Amino acid sequence: MREEVVQSKEQKIEALERAIDVLKNNKHKIVFYLPDVGETASVSVYEIFHQHNVLKKSGFETYLLTDNANYKIPDWIEADLHNINLITIGKDDIIMNPEDVIVIPEYYSQIAYELKRESKFSSLKVVLLQNVDLMLKGLPNGGNFADFGFDTIITTHKPLKEFFETTSPLKKYNVKVYNPLIPEYFTPPQKEKKLFVSFLSRNRDDITKVVKLFYQQYPQYRWITFEDLSGTTREAFAEKMKHSFCTVWIDKLASFGTTPLEAMACGNVVVGYIPDIIPEYVTDESGLWSKNILDFPKYIANAIEYFIGDGKDITENYKPLLEPYRRKESEKTILSTYKELAKERLAFFKEAIINVQNK
Repeated sequence: MREEVVQSKEQKIEALERAIDVLKNNKHKIVFYLPDVGETASVSVYEIFHQHNVLKKSGFETYLLTDNANYKIPDWIEADLHNINLITIGKDDIIMNPEDVIVIPEYYSQIAYELKRESKFSSLKVVLLQNVDLMLKGLPNGGNFADFGFDTIITTHKPLKEFFETTSPLKKYNVKVYNPLIPEYFTPPQKEKKLFVSFLSRNRDDITKVVKLFYQQYPQYRWITFEDLSGTTREAFAEKMKHSFCTVWIDKLASFGTTPLEAMACGNVVVGYIPDIIPEYVTDESGLWSKNILDFPKYIANAIEYFIGDGKDITENYKPLLEPYRRKESEKTILSTYKELAKERLAFFKEAIINVQNK
């Protein structure tokens, strides 16, 4: 990628006027850096495909940027998202102008270093922040995104936005929030649910502990089985999840986590680990939550008693919690986020013309 270089005062004004015209018509480029995670399913990467798809359908000129010349769309990305504009670093040549936007996931600080070295790279650089642990791993000790020319952040929920703002008290970032998507195939089954527990845990030892303790403490429920949701496509993940009656989620590194929402959409009882940054969907109505996984066997037993008893339909409690993550609302927040960025950039260029003229 390269940037169009402008030098003289007249050329600068002409370029700024052209940039304003491009932004007014939403014809600027939006480029997403796409990590190559292979066949390891990643909701973070899925969300990059989702944003690219929404913007492309709405007429924006969008691209996915990879550093792998042999990049292959993973099998776990559904076919509806395969219509992409892919460019490769070092292979494809694309001019990035000041009105354009490049979006980089929080972990990939090496890309930030590269852009920092390109001191004339004046396109708007945006961090896609979905996980605090990845953010910290991707930055050097004492470093922050502003060191690499970033002052705009897009993240997935308000509590994460509020936490991020505490990490940089000396720098005020422009932080936007959009709603991730829970696809339509997360839905209750047409047939009756089965008496097994689906689970997803980043640490296998945690789920092993929960299962062994459950069978020890509740021997009357030894006929209940547990099935792992990891290692599948997202659609296969949803198919297995929807037939279970309860989903156990343990992810001590998550800053948001879509699994509980997906389980709610399937009509499951959620037994979940409370993240350090607590999403809005974690409520008394949305599931059985704890910071202590030793509570989980009891919660699973409560879920069984609810399911085989005459408990009320808990899925009614889920509807208002799920609504922000349905396709219509997710797409709406994505479009409004990038249109806001364009509007802000437009104001910046108008002010820049005045500054250039007054020099």
